[in-house]
Amino acid sequence: MFLRILAPAALIVFSGQAFAQDNGTARTNDAENSSDMDRVQCRAVKQLGSRIPNRVCRTAAEWVKIEKENAEIVEEQRRHRSSAGDIND
Repeated sequence: MFLRILAPAALIVFSGQAFAQDNGTARTNDAENSSDMDRVQCRAVKQLGSRIPNRVCRTAAEWVKIEKENAEIVEEQRRHRSSAGDIND
């Protein structure tokens, strides 16, 4: 029961970063270049419980790191739910 409460709470904490949206700039295949990774990108980030997005500016490298962390959290939650799926049945 504790994990059922804790897991969604963890998603809520990290959801502000998960809902980050591009400000209309297209990503290119060479975005991994160090000069591109140092470029600052601003995105409108929707916070949970608010309809007004916040403008968040970070380097491309920081955005990549945040996206990887969010993907890991989602994957961990997916694995946890699939392994605990037979408990709910």
